[in-house]
Amino acid sequence: MHLEIRHLGTPWLEVSPRAFGYNVFGGTIGEPRSSEVPDASSATRGKFIDTAAPSFRWRPGNHGSESEPNVDRWMKARGNPDRVSVATKVGTEMAPDARRLARRVILKAVEDSLARLQTDPIALYPSHEDEPATPIEKTLETSDLLARQGKARAIGASDVSLERPQASLDVVAALDRASQT
Repeated sequence: MHLEIRHLGTPWLEVSPRAFGYNVFGGTIGEPRSSEVPDASSATRGKFIDTAAPSFRWRPGNHGSESEPNVDRWMKARGNPDRVSVATKVGTEMAPDARRLARRVILKAVEDSLARLQTDPIALYPSHEDEPATPIEKTLETSDLLARQGKARAIGASDVSLERPQASLDVVAALDRASQT
């Protein structure tokens, strides 16, 4: 079975319609399974790996960033970093009362993820969870900065309320209108 390839937003970001969720690899699934399963996905033209920095922070002995280095090791061992699009996320609570989508938090988190993944840019960098304490405008401004700096090709949202994506689109439309006047 071969999956079709789709363009996510732009022609330069190719993904398979299903992402391979890598978050359990390096946390609850160790080697060699951490390589065998993504190999099988890749063999069926799976071109899209989804992970997140805070995976497994709850597990004793883990720091919450075990998955990303495993993705890096797998891609290097297979020689395929240019053929696989990687999504990793920002915004999951790593510390109590942290403003998870504040500019300084996102800027540090993207640098940490880039270092662990050894990739540049991150193909898709969504906000992982709603964080109403930070205005959408501020999160979008920071996400735009990441795209302009070449650190993330595309942004998105995951595990958010139904209202958040529409509110984000409304903010972007208002900014576009303001920039045209």
